[in-house]
This record gives sequence, C-alpha cells and structure tokens, in this order.
Amino acid sequence: MVVNMEALDSETIKLKVDKNRISGDYMTLFIRKTGDDRFEPFVSPTESASGFEKFIVQDCILSLASEKTDWTTLEMQVKGQLQGYSETTIKRAISNLTQSGKLLKIKRGEYEIAGAESKVEATLNLVRR
Repeated sequence: MVVNMEALDSETIKLKVDKNRISGDYMTLFIRKTGDDRFEPFVSPTESASGFEKFIVQDCILSLASEKTDWTTLEMQVKGQLQGYSETTIKRAISNLTQSGKLLKIKRGEYEIAGAESKVEATLNLVRR
C-alpha cells in the first residue's frame, strides 16, 4: 500500500491512497489537528466529503443487526440515505463488509450480518429451549 501525505496547512493533512493491492480502493482522507496528537475527519472546501463516510456507513450497517439479521441492498440503502449518505458510499460500504466477511451474501441483493443470529439459528434455539 502506498499512501501519500500532504500538509494542506499547519492544521490540515490530506492522505491519499495511490496504490493498494488488497482492496483496490483508492481513497483520499482529510484530517485536521484538534489538539496535541488528536485529529478529526475534515471536509476540505474543495471536496464534498472527508473520506471517512464509508467507515461510518459500515458501522451503521453493522448496527442494523439489532433490528434484524437479514437485509436487502435496498433496505440498507434506504437506512443509509435517511442518514444523509450517498448510494455510491453505501454500495462501497456493503462491498467492503462483504469482502471482510462481516456481511454474508445470501443471494443476489440479500445479505446477513455476520455474527448476528440468523432466522434458522433463532428457530433452532427456540426448539431446543
């Protein structure tokens, strides 16, 4: 992986992934210094996003396990768009979660959140009790 770092000013840093064999996701992240050794995501005036949105959407998708385990792409997109995220960012988040095994593709357009109890497991657990 190759990440280039550019200081935009004394408080702001731009991190740009220029080479990545693992996921092929070439992203740019902006961070701003908020204290000694502390940084926060920052949206540059020349950009529309900080670059961290995909990770926030991934956390949002994984938190859906508290509602149910099986989700369609459309359902996840609606949840993400209600929180202000673009369809593209949501699709990238779904793709990355699937690649990492945190989201299991059941069939086209349907997913199960890994680690969450599936409907089959829930039924078996009820029968065992």
